[in-house]
Order: sequence, then structure tokens, then C-alpha cells
Amino acid sequence: MNNALTTILVLIVGSVIVFNGVTVDSEKITGAAEKVANQANLHQLVTAVEMYYMANNEYPQAIGGEELVNLLREERYIINRPLDPSVFAYEPLRGGQDFYLDLVDSE
Repeated sequence: MNNALTTILVLIVGSVIVFNGVTVDSEKITGAAEKVANQANLHQLVTAVEMYYMANNEYPQAIGGEELVNLLREERYIINRPLDPSVFAYEPLRGGQDFYLDLVDSE
């Protein structure tokens, strides 16, 4: 009976360790996937901002990623919102003739 209890405890403890190991790896994988998605969205936002410039002769007068994404959606330069627009830093420069757009440093 003692051996059976020990075996069950070892299996439970082993399962918890493996489960926690998988959880850590899945968090890393999810974080890496989000980073890649954000970089792809950044590329598409740059394209949308350039298209906006060609139509309006100035870059969008928005501050921050959320405001930029909302403006570009309202004006139909993009259809889908990024999952988290707050990861983008955007600022028009030189009176709308240039811009800064990048990912916010989360580290």
C-alpha cells in the first residue's frame, strides 16, 4: 500500500512539474508570436500612414498608437485593428511632413 501511495504522489508531482514547464514554454511562445504579429502590424501601419500622406499631403495628426489606429480605421486605410494598438508609438513631426512610428519598448 505504501508503494502505491508513493507511486501516485510521484506521478502527481511529476505531472505538476511537467505542466508548469509547458506553461512557461507556452508563455514564451505566445510572447514571441505577439512580437512577430506586432512587427508585421507595424509594417502595415507604415504603409497605411504613407497612403494617408499621398491622399492628404500630410501625415496623420494623431498622437500614440491607439489614436493612429482609430484614425486610420475611420478613414478606411486599415480594416482590422491590431490586438493591442497601445504597443505602437506614433507622433507626427515637422508639421505633418514626417512621422515617428515604432513599437513601444516593453522591456
